This record gives sequence, C-alpha cells and structure tokens, in this order.
Amino acid sequence: MDTAGAGGTSWPWVENLRNGAQPGQRTWLDEWGIPTAVSICETSPLGFELVGSGGIRTGLDVAKCLALGADICGLALPVLRAYRRGGRDGALLCLQTVIADLKAVMLLVGAKDIPALKKRRPVITGRLREWITSRSRK
Repeated sequence: MDTAGAGGTSWPWVENLRNGAQPGQRTWLDEWGIPTAVSICETSPLGFELVGSGGIRTGLDVAKCLALGADICGLALPVLRAYRRGGRDGALLCLQTVIADLKAVMLLVGAKDIPALKKRRPVITGRLREWITSRSRK
C-alpha cells in the first residue's frame, strides 16, 4: 500500500493546472491531505507492506519513514531535478547520496541494517505528535 501522503505532488494542484490555472496560481486546497508521516503511523498497524512516499527528499526522510513503519520509500522530485541538471549521472549521484545519508542515520542510531532501524522506537514530537494524539481520540 502506498501511503502517498501530503508533502509530495499535490494532485488538486495538478488538476487545477489541467483545468487552465496558471502555474503560480495556487489555492488553499493545493496543500490538502494527511502528511506522509501521519499516513504511515495510521496504516502501519494494518499489516500491509507500506511504501512511504510524498515529500521524501533525503536519506533522513527515508530513515524516518522506515522507523515509523514503512517497508520501502519512494522519492521522485529530487531524482528528477538531479536528472534535469546532470542526466543519468546526476540522477545516479542523487540516489547514491540518499543511500549514503540513510547509512549515516543508521550508524548514528546504532542500526546495522533496515530491520534493525525498523525496530527502533522513534521519538515523536511537534506537529506529528499533535496529529497522532488528536486522531487517536475516540
């Protein structure tokens, strides 16, 4: 299951562009949605294999998604931008950087591999904590 949370491509914005809006013309609905981290937290207990996507830009973002319960992560914008700047080599360098950053985060938290990272209990603060606690009330 792909969480595709808010933070990545805004599909309401894409639809507005398809309907004739100018590229800079935005509305409040363009940012509508549940953030990726919240989507992962809410869907991980369901037992599906989860793809964390939506606003993923760095190896740190990937590590956070994995620690919150995603099984794999998808990122597009940084790779596409790197490709536009440097072609295939640029895209490859971008992905190598994401992997290196993920490995650095894993080293810093003492996780020797992805399963070990997924077993770490993340410290959740700020807006994510607010989302989780407000949505868990019955």
